[in-house]
Amino acid sequence: LPAVSSNVLAILTAYPWPGNVRELENEIKRIGTLYPGTSTITETMLSETLRSPLPATPSTFQNNLSLHQLIDGVERRVIEEALAKSGGNISQTAVLLRCGRKSLQRKIKRLQIISAK
Repeated sequence: LPAVSSNVLAILTAYPWPGNVRELENEIKRIGTLYPGTSTITETMLSETLRSPLPATPSTFQNNLSLHQLIDGVERRVIEEALAKSGGNISQTAVLLRCGRKSLQRKIKRLQIISAK
């Protein structure tokens, strides 16, 4: 069985899973089909549905996610996208996000985001 990166684990945990267990099973089967023999499931292997920001819809709330979990999920995805655009450079990412570098570093640490660099 392949390992799961910490970013993937965070995404899987934050996702509301409106299709419940069947949706998770389909995601795992899709990864197994597209990436046979992989040793670690990475974020790029996940479907766009999982990698895109969480919408704040009634279905999200029906899945018992707290406001904190929703915000963390969206914040994580925005920071990861900005990190990817800046090649993992924290200072450039802070400029893209219009926030302070130290503040961004604290968020990255709190959200356990692994930089692209």
